Amino acid sequence: MGQSVILCCTGPSLKQTNVDKLKATGLPLFGLNNAFEALDLDFWMAVDSADQFDQKIWRKDCIKFYAWDFRADKLLRGAKNLFFYKKYGIEKKGHEQFNEDIVVEGPYINFIFEGYTFSMALHMLYWLGFRKVFLVGCDFGGESELSALSRDYEEDLQQTNLRLALECLREASAGGRWEIISATPSSPINQFLPYEPL
Repeated sequence: MGQSVILCCTGPSLKQTNVDKLKATGLPLFGLNNAFEALDLDFWMAVDSADQFDQKIWRKDCIKFYAWDFRADKLLRGAKNLFFYKKYGIEKKGHEQFNEDIVVEGPYINFIFEGYTFSMALHMLYWLGFRKVFLVGCDFGGESELSALSRDYEEDLQQTNLRLALECLREASAGGRWEIISATPSSPINQFLPYEPL
């Protein structure tokens, strides 16, 4: 409990990140979506269907957290270190209300999915016991090959998700239950988070 972690998002700066410096910290690397294309991770998490990712991710040794909905997907056969989580979703169209009885702490919980991966990743990191998070590749803007999930990429949706994720991060950092530090240069998060270059 209380260990530090580096959360690797898929902003443009991730490809410019010094991988040796990341590894030299000795901290575990927790990557989202296509972050595995840029560096070797200790943990990986995604929400989208398996065909959205290069199939090499399923052969990698990192611990993978993947949506329960896709557990029967043929592409996952033989995947290493794969663990499924259940998500409780709020669809953008319906704005479904949360059930007040939803369990968000303990061994058997539902991770809250608000339509984008970032907020659920923060929830999972907290659940795993990490209490200090360094953010790398969290540009929250700009063009990025890593952010585009193959044919389903939509720029308008991406910008909406980035805005919502930024709001989520602002709220989480203001909560005071853990320490969130930016290691992403020139990101809008540096206006409200402490910045420490790696």
